[in-house]
Amino acid sequence: MLIPDTSVGLSVDCNQIRPISKDCFVALVVINEDDINFVSRLVVCELDVATLRVDYEILFEVEEWVTSFLRVDANKYVLGTSIGEIVCLTADNITSDQVCDRAITALHISEESEIIGVSAAGKCLAQRAGSWLTVADFGIENSLFGIATGGCEVVVCGQNGFVAKSVSGSWELLERITNSQLNCVSRVSNGFVVAGNRGVCYHMRGEEFVSIDGIEGNIHDLTYFKDRLYLAAGESSVVSLDFRSVELASVFDGIKPFGVAANDEILVAYSGLDFAIYDGEKWTL
Repeated sequence: MLIPDTSVGLSVDCNQIRPISKDCFVALVVINEDDINFVSRLVVCELDVATLRVDYEILFEVEEWVTSFLRVDANKYVLGTSIGEIVCLTADNITSDQVCDRAITALHISEESEIIGVSAAGKCLAQRAGSWLTVADFGIENSLFGIATGGCEVVVCGQNGFVAKSVSGSWELLERITNSQLNCVSRVSNGFVVAGNRGVCYHMRGEEFVSIDGIEGNIHDLTYFKDRLYLAAGESSVVSLDFRSVELASVFDGIKPFGVAANDEILVAYSGLDFAIYDGEKWTL
């Protein structure tokens, strides 16, 4: 299926998708107009499963390259840009804060409803009492790309195998397990999983890293859905991992996925403007 968009540019890509329900999701569409100027749109898409028709409404548009977004609730979205700006969009207001000078690469909301993010400047940021604070600065040589939380723990990952963990606000640098770039991290039932380029994937239990072998290509994204971990191996397929049996399987190769995202009902895999939906039993392309 395609996210409908008739914009003209050097490229039109969906950078992120966040499911709302089994037939509705929000997509971040970035239009590269001329290699210098970008337009980013938050698009609410509604899917008619019977006809596979996708209707959409542009929720927000900005003449910047938006690199990440977070749907807090139906009335609040948070966006990060390529120039280190964080934009908060509500039903009544739009505010922006310049928090660093490099791209905001990922945004996340913790179990305690704290909004946090990471940047290519090596900074971990948090919104507290309405203001953005730098809660950790690992230096520009440690660009960060992924963030996840679980209980009192925060894990970030990034350039050249960098991984750091915070427990109740106290940060610790962990052993560099690889020289590959780590693009993403996800909380699973028994720890965290970090993954990145060249098929690098590790199950992190406390401070121990267990390698998960057999994945080909760069892993761009991963998400937990119905007791399994799903990874977007962009050069090949969506790969799933069952931690109970340590079973690794390629489950869908209808597109070469750049990203995966899930809620309680569906998982969405996407690449460019193509996307596919998985309900736990079958894929719809």
